[in-house]
Amino acid sequence: KCHLFGDRCKIKVQTIHKQDRGQSSNAHNLSADQLERRIVEYIDITSDDFDKQYYKPEEDPKLFKSVKTKRGPFTNNWKDKTQPVMCAYKLVTLDLNLPGIRKRAEKLAADMMKSIYLRTHRKAWCWIDEWYDLSLEELKNMEDVVDDYITTKKSSLEASPASKHDTLTSSSKKSTAQTRLKELLHSNWKSKM
Repeated sequence: KCHLFGDRCKIKVQTIHKQDRGQSSNAHNLSADQLERRIVEYIDITSDDFDKQYYKPEEDPKLFKSVKTKRGPFTNNWKDKTQPVMCAYKLVTLDLNLPGIRKRAEKLAADMMKSIYLRTHRKAWCWIDEWYDLSLEELKNMEDVVDDYITTKKSSLEASPASKHDTLTSSSKKSTAQTRLKELLHSNWKSKM
């Protein structure tokens, strides 16, 4: 639910990971009607099709080589040559009840989501040496910390005008989640390298 438009704007994201090269035609098992309405966007993590202010050479799959896996840097035909490979199938469902601006809002949301997924998946690949050896328990712990942070952030956006006390409480929760995440990222991960 969008904090600006309430129930008039909802975005739902579902993800399925498959060990393939993006050739699954219906990874989310959509109905015939849903398949007819869907728009497929292919995202190549070697693409630089995003705002250049976010570009970092150390997060560029065309430049990065993993020390632990010996994979990379990715070249032009990396999707056809790389082993192993995985595809993240994202199903983004937009429910927009915004008369007069619906098409523009859909385009804006789609462009924004595509940019976020491109940048996020580029980072995930280029950070492989930091997470490659983590156990399932460590990954779950990290996921919980990130989930807490997102929930706190979302709560602060959805809250009505808050009192000074509420703002301080929200800030301290955010600070705690950020601190826990930083500890996981820097302490636990770095000690494994």
